[in-house]
Amino acid sequence: MKTIFKTCTLVLVFAAATLPADAAVKRKPRRANPAMEPVTDTAGLPRVLLIGDSISIGYTLDTRAMLKGKVNLHRIPVNGGATGRGLQEIDKWLGAGKWDVIHFNWGLHDLKYVVPGAGKLAMPPEGKRVEPVARYAANLDKLVKRMRKTGAKLIFATTTPVPEGCRGRVAGDAKIYNTAAIKVMKANSVSVNDLYAFALPRLKTIQRSANVHFLPAGSKALATQVAEKILTALGGVQPTIKNDDGKANWTPLAVLSDEFDGKKLDATKWHDHNPSWKGRQPGFFSNKNVTVAEGKLNITMKAENLPSLPAGYNTFTCGAVKSKTKVLYGFFEARCRAMDSRGSSAFWFYDSTPEIWTEIDVFEIGGRAPKHEKTVHMNVHVFRTPTEKKHWSKATTWTAPGRLADDYHVYALDWSKESIKFYVDGVLRRTTKNTHWHQPLYLNFDSETMPKWFGLPKKENLPSTFSIDYVRAWKRAG
Repeated sequence: MKTIFKTCTLVLVFAAATLPADAAVKRKPRRANPAMEPVTDTAGLPRVLLIGDSISIGYTLDTRAMLKGKVNLHRIPVNGGATGRGLQEIDKWLGAGKWDVIHFNWGLHDLKYVVPGAGKLAMPPEGKRVEPVARYAANLDKLVKRMRKTGAKLIFATTTPVPEGCRGRVAGDAKIYNTAAIKVMKANSVSVNDLYAFALPRLKTIQRSANVHFLPAGSKALATQVAEKILTALGGVQPTIKNDDGKANWTPLAVLSDEFDGKKLDATKWHDHNPSWKGRQPGFFSNKNVTVAEGKLNITMKAENLPSLPAGYNTFTCGAVKSKTKVLYGFFEARCRAMDSRGSSAFWFYDSTPEIWTEIDVFEIGGRAPKHEKTVHMNVHVFRTPTEKKHWSKATTWTAPGRLADDYHVYALDWSKESIKFYVDGVLRRTTKNTHWHQPLYLNFDSETMPKWFGLPKKENLPSTFSIDYVRAWKRAG
């Protein structure tokens, strides 16, 4: 055996010796990742810093392209790794310059398992967790407090899903670490960009197989969410309109805009019920069914009887949110997912006075109502005016390619003195001449029982929730 080993060694040495002098040492220089290249600031634009691991490296260039001319988008020049490394490097990464927004994430490197002393990914028991979840949360809290000192607006991006079959990582751990992280963010009033929730239903088309990394299209999809959150933090988000001619000049209307990032509904903007209506019988509007959690406004329908309900209300409770401010004209959009039951999910405007009562329904959806699962119902109503006393309406529908309760969509209304336009996912679906809708109206979200239209909900489908990611409003400038 020893003789064979020596012979093989001699052959290898001889082969190396016969190569040209520079062949044994010549290697192609490693190409620098363009995402890591320094950025030269454009004067007058806000400065934004991305901190994160290889997932954020993947979406950096697309995010930068989407925000070109709007922000100076920088990123740390390395993979941010685990929170332990973050604590060691954070002062260097932040530098001495001023940051307007810091979009950050740690998690994938904290939850992984590695061989102690070697750093090689390995499943337990050989591999040991880099940062147990309790220490991860404690580290995050320290990092948030350090970044807070910069005066920047902070946005935490949840850790994207770990699929089955990943070496050194366990599927499901991202959710556990995100739960701990979100508690830290809530305690520190930090906005959350829920990339985990965004990616989860799309993994088959945007993430690599048995790999935490994303396909190019997946990184671009994540970039859209990152760019939007950054612009929101800067107050520069514009309406979602595809093929926009850019002629409209929009000014954000804060009193009717909400990202729902707090711990409860903002009582300065919203009622957690409808003060003038108890709901469509038999479903009763209960404020206990209106909650804010994980960056969403949730309106839930339940099969229950509450004590001492008014006559005609029984069997079901639902919920409503109504603005405290009326508005006349503007652009209004909400990213929502309809509830998966026969209970309605609705985004609408109305007001009723003795002289005039009008209404605009951006959408009404019966997420599990037979023959309505893919239908967006859009309507305008006139109930009374000084010259008209009989109710009439103009209804239109648009059919989506899939069930509306399966995913979030962006629904919007462009309401002007001349016209009323309805959008779904940035595409114009309906235009109506504005002949009657010149009354200031309240903005509403609610869920109702619609026994004659969608049919009463089946108890096995309840509770079900109508979820609103955000609502944003603008007025035309000038």
